[in-house]
Parts: sequence; C-alpha cells; structure tokens
Amino acid sequence: MVAITEDGIILMNIDTLVDRYDGHRVFLTLCLVGFTLLNLLYWFVVCHSRSFLIVFAVVAIVLAVFCFVWYAPCRPGKTEHLFGAALVFLGLLFTFAFTPGSVPDEPFHYWSAYSVSNLMMGKEVDFDNYSLVARQEDIDLDLNDTYILSRDSVVKTMDHAELFLSDSSEVSHDVQKSMLDYTSSPLYIRFFSALGLTLGRLANLGAYPTFMLGRLFNLLMFCGLVLLSVRITPIAKSGFMAASLLPMTLHLAASFSYDGGTIGLSFLLLALLLKGVYSDSSFSTRDIILSFILAALLAPCKAVYSVVVFVAWLIPSGRFSSKRIAYLYKIILPLICLITIVVVRIPTLTDMASAPSSTELDHRGSEAGVFYSPTDIVSDPIGTIFMFARTLVSYEDSYLTGVIGGQLGWLQANTTAPFFVVIPFIIILIGAFQSNNQEHAVELSSMHRFWFFLLAMIGWLGVMMSMYLGWTFTSEDLIQGVQGRYLLPLIVLIGLSFRTKVVKVFVSSINVFPLAMLFLNCWYLMRIVSTILCV
Repeated sequence: MVAITEDGIILMNIDTLVDRYDGHRVFLTLCLVGFTLLNLLYWFVVCHSRSFLIVFAVVAIVLAVFCFVWYAPCRPGKTEHLFGAALVFLGLLFTFAFTPGSVPDEPFHYWSAYSVSNLMMGKEVDFDNYSLVARQEDIDLDLNDTYILSRDSVVKTMDHAELFLSDSSEVSHDVQKSMLDYTSSPLYIRFFSALGLTLGRLANLGAYPTFMLGRLFNLLMFCGLVLLSVRITPIAKSGFMAASLLPMTLHLAASFSYDGGTIGLSFLLLALLLKGVYSDSSFSTRDIILSFILAALLAPCKAVYSVVVFVAWLIPSGRFSSKRIAYLYKIILPLICLITIVVVRIPTLTDMASAPSSTELDHRGSEAGVFYSPTDIVSDPIGTIFMFARTLVSYEDSYLTGVIGGQLGWLQANTTAPFFVVIPFIIILIGAFQSNNQEHAVELSSMHRFWFFLLAMIGWLGVMMSMYLGWTFTSEDLIQGVQGRYLLPLIVLIGLSFRTKVVKVFVSSINVFPLAMLFLNCWYLMRIVSTILCV
C-alpha cells in the first residue's frame, strides 16, 4: 500500500499488500510462476526446442520453491541466505546459457587465464614470441567461431562437449601480445578462472567442460565478494543485491572476464567504507588494514575505479582511535591506490602518455590510425570538452541499457531487449536503494548523496578519458569503445545518490527486490535462449 504523510513522505508498505491474502504465499507463488509458465509456452512456440522446454520447466519449478520459501515467516539471516542461493542459481544459468566466447572480450580473457594456468602447472609461456603450450582440443574450441549466438554456435560447442579427452596432446599456440600483459590484468584477478582451467586440465576433462570450469570458478569468486559486501554494509543491502543481480553483472561474472572480480572488489571496498561512515561501531584496525588491501587489489585492475576510496573522507573522525589516525588513514588510502597503479601499470601508462611517432600507427582490431594523446587535450581543451559532450548525447541511451544488460553478448541484435524490458530493472534497482525498516536507520544527507554522485561521475569521465586516449582515432569526432557496463563497479554509488528521504519502503517478512530480480532475469533468459535457437 502506498500512502503520503503530512510531511510529503511516500510510504510503500509492501507487507500490507501481501498480507491482504490469507494464503499470500500460495497466491503470489501461483501468480509469479503462472506468468513464468506463460512466457515459457510463448517462447517454446517461437523456438520449437524440446531442450528449451525441459530446461526452463525445471527453472519454473525452482522459481516456485524460491518464491514459497522467500515469503515464509522471517528468521534472522534468511534474506541473505536466499539471496546467496539466488545469486548462485542465476549465475549458473548465465554460465551455461551463452556459448564459449560469446561474452564481450572473452577470447582475450580466456587465453590470458590459460597463460596463468600454464604458470600454475609449470608449462611453457613464451613472453618474447607471444605463444604458449595448449591442448589441441582447447585450441580447436575456436572461440572466435562461436561468439555469434545462434543454433550453429550451440552445435559447434556441443561437438567439443565430451567429458574426457581421448587425446590430450599439446602444441604451441600463438596469442596476442596483450593476452600476456599482466600489467593491464594483474595475475591475482585471473587466479580463480585459471585455477578452474588447471583443475580441468589435470583431470583431463574435455575442452568444453574445462572451459565451463574456468567460468564457474570466476563466478565463485564474484559470489564470495558480493556476499561479503552484503553482510558488511550497514545500509542499502537490497541495493547491493539488486546491483549484483543485473543481467549485465551476471553476464560478466559468469564468464572469464575480470570485470566480475573488479565489480566484486569495488562492492566489497565500498561496503567496508560505508560501514565506517554509517555504522555505530568504531572503524577498527582490522577494518583499516582490510581496506588498504582491497584498495591495493582494486586500483591496478582499472585505475578509474579507485575513486571509491574517497568515500573514506566521509567517515567521522570519532570512528577512529584518534583524530591523527583518521587524518593519516584518509591520506594514505588514496596514496596506496596511486602507488599500486604506478608499480603495476607503469608500462601501460607510459605507452598511453607518449605521443606516437610520425610513421607509427595505432591499431584497433583490424583498423589502423593515430589515437588521441594528452597533447591533443592540452592544445584544444574546448574541443575536447565538446567531444565528450557530443559522445554523451549521442550514446546516452546505449549507456543506460548497457549498464542494465539490454544487449548481452557482442552487442548482437538477436539479444537486444526492448526498452520496456529494461524499465522494470531500472525501477527495481532505484527502489532497492531506498531506505527500509530492515536496515540500520540512516538518513543520507544531501551532501553525502552529492558526494556519491560526484565520485561516480568522476569515475565515468575517467572511463571515457581512457577510451579517448586509447581507443579513438584523431579522425573521429565521437569517443569510441565506451560501454554502459563500465559503470557497474560504480553503480552502488549512483544508487545511493538516488536514495531520497521522501520514499520509505516497509518490508518486514520479505525483501521483494532480489526476488523480483530473480524472476525478471529468468524471463529475460527465456527470451534470449529461444531467440538464439531460432537463428
């Protein structure tokens, strides 16, 4: 029920709506699962696939169980446990719904993880000639041939779905130079996906099972980081949950992309800093050391996401053992990010800052040209500002749908969701960040919300700047390569900036937002998979 108080505060009492029905659990379960079955039948008619019908019929049964348990009488920690189960369940669906290589940049991430797996196993990696030892079957999986989502890509993938290899011979395989560049993707962010590949190779699993094992271990890392974030943060637990259940977040986490680890590290660091800002307890020595470690791990992955550490400036000095410790902490934390970036990524930063020679061309895939350089910014600052503005105006809709997951895969038309599918995700995401009576009673001040929004926008401009200098030719008048998914590590900051005092959501026995995300993702996956099977 929605009511407006004399102070103009909008109260959304979801419990009142639910409790109107004596058997509300059964009623809501039947409504949601019934709608799921209608979607299942519709998309089955579209694709005529018996496998599709069987798989998503099982999914509908699982959704019914989730719904019934979620609306059961509340007990401490129930929501977090159910969220963890929902996160793993959706992660598994996204892991197997997309063929190998169909996630953005996955061939690059796969072979980079494969090289780390070689280091784990003591096998050869030739950094001078850009080659490594790999199983012939893994090479034959040919990720560049299955990245277009279609029935043919599914058939080609299943050709490599044998559980164990009959021939595990290894040969030398040439890779791109960037795949062996551990300054742009640190070794530790590849550890879990590489560990999955290593276990698959040691067990002599087939190419496809080994590939999926690498994806699953990367998903495991993401789930662990997110669950810790939800447990630590004193506010916006529903917001963290909803952000981690966005289709694009799951798409990246259930792949070889190191974006999953980057998003997870950003969430965990932010949750720890929010604990310092809004919790009644002191910011302990353990919290200080852990935030130092997380900042040092996050910064080298993508330097622009280091803006998260400036949330620490909002932590009251009274949370520390002394004001001197508080001041030192707020200075040292950003310095740690700067030092780790310089130490780990100095070769990359040097290449970006240096102007190309008159005869040397930069390469972007098969295209060649000259990228913009810092000199261009200094020589024409007004033109640079206008270029950023033109890019935002031209691509704003794609950025909005991109961060939600309106286009999964390699921006393919057959995976594009209509905007009316994206809108519910946006509404749920914003609603999940509003205050509710299950969390620590905190009212965000206007200054705090402005600070969160400012940090997110600085991070976003940093993303655009990196693509301006490293992916855009001087012959182009719009910045190329910027995608909405690059906002995901900052999405919690944006969500908190939209937290308003005039909306309060009352939820005691349920947490509707993660459950809604669970159903929306399953309905969305039905549409994508059935469309894939038709192409």
